Amino acid sequence: MYERRDFIKATGAALGTGLVSGVASAQYDNFEGYRLVGEAPVPGIYEIVTRGDWAYAASEGALATININDPTMPFLASRVEGETGQDTLDAKVAGDVAALAHNGIPAGISLFDVSDPGNPSFETFYNEKDTIHNCDLHLSTDGRVYAYLCVSDSFNKARMVTVDVTDPANPQTLEGEGDYTEGTEVPDEERGTGGAWMLQDAQAEMANGANSPNHDLYAVETDAGNELVYNCFWDSGVVVVDVTDKLNPVAVGHFGGTPDATGDLVDYIANEKTNAHYTQPTPDGGYTLVGAETFPGPAAPPGGEAAQPAGDHGGIRVFDTREVKPLAEGGRAIYPEADRDAIEARGYDPARVGDQFGRWDPYQDPDPDRGNGMKSANMVAYVPAPEGPDDAALTSHNFDVTDEMLVSSFYQGGVRAYDLTTLYKGGDYEEHARNPRRPVEIGAFAPDGMAFWTAVDVDYEENPDRIFTIGSDIGKGAVVLELERGGRSPL
Repeated sequence: MYERRDFIKATGAALGTGLVSGVASAQYDNFEGYRLVGEAPVPGIYEIVTRGDWAYAASEGALATININDPTMPFLASRVEGETGQDTLDAKVAGDVAALAHNGIPAGISLFDVSDPGNPSFETFYNEKDTIHNCDLHLSTDGRVYAYLCVSDSFNKARMVTVDVTDPANPQTLEGEGDYTEGTEVPDEERGTGGAWMLQDAQAEMANGANSPNHDLYAVETDAGNELVYNCFWDSGVVVVDVTDKLNPVAVGHFGGTPDATGDLVDYIANEKTNAHYTQPTPDGGYTLVGAETFPGPAAPPGGEAAQPAGDHGGIRVFDTREVKPLAEGGRAIYPEADRDAIEARGYDPARVGDQFGRWDPYQDPDPDRGNGMKSANMVAYVPAPEGPDDAALTSHNFDVTDEMLVSSFYQGGVRAYDLTTLYKGGDYEEHARNPRRPVEIGAFAPDGMAFWTAVDVDYEENPDRIFTIGSDIGKGAVVLELERGGRSPL
């Protein structure tokens, strides 16, 4: 058995290097429905997020801000260095705070004051026990800004950790039973307690088998003011955690686990297109989209023999998650025994809020399943990776979901837009169909020589009839695309 941490870091580094260099022979030109309307060079760009007139990007250890007031004329307004330039892939923003996740050493997040987006300032570095591949920030109902971190030290301790970053110069972890400032201060025996949720406590067999890091997460607030975090535990699927009470998180959904989740270690990225790499729910939470990052292979662990090509380029699964809700809105605790203390601290009876749901099955076959078994969510549709040359990286990566659209990156498969109204009866977002159809592709932008890390919808308030998408061409810059269709409704 080889050390999976070394293998994953090795494969991830190799993949990133190959895509940044841009091997033209592995790419192709594909333009349909999208047209390029603007570009902003940003060195070393990876993740990009938007808010209002601004886009925020991870840029070789720095936070870059891009003015998109006019999407056809984006420009780089600032680039502020964080703690270090080592392996920074993810940037997030909420309130007046931005964070840059450090996937290398030192481990943690760089925090910035972005009250003036054109002139942000680096405030401090928050230290954690292990590298932070991804994070999310959320402006809570109590007016405070919280960071949710993917912490995966030793993998079997993979967890979500909550950090109060309201004052980006003085962050404070909520993990642990004591009053700690940084993650490095939390004793090992207190990992997963307080403002943290750990897979090991609820599904030890999953946490101890195969590949189950907390790879990415996404925080949302419901119309009623309650809060959920959707965690991607790779082979173990998505765990939805109710974080309305920050010190007492409770799991209220678990779905999309693969058959490999409790088995021996398998190739991290040459899987059967079903791992949980990235996730985001529709705005009403009725559906949750889960993207896989997988490749056909062949691949081998360090010192091992290469396997035969297996699997496929990962696509995006769609789950019906109408039953996954916060406890205050009638949601159920998936693991009432593991979360008993948190449930009781919030004033609920574990026997009532967890009745029967503790037996629900987190596994999901790759083919659509509309109701067999006791699952907290059923897969109802699948968006396959685009077709392309055999040697191209075409797997799904990061994406964005609106009321009507899915926009996603597929590395060298480009940026793609899909109509999501096919999931809803008569195109009505409020009324779910009995037999939802697969989202339909309505735009593609896959030029030779480009590879995309993410794609994000641009909310252009001055003219809502114009539909823009911003994508990050890995290592090079941001590109703005316009969907060549009339009206906000794609069809």
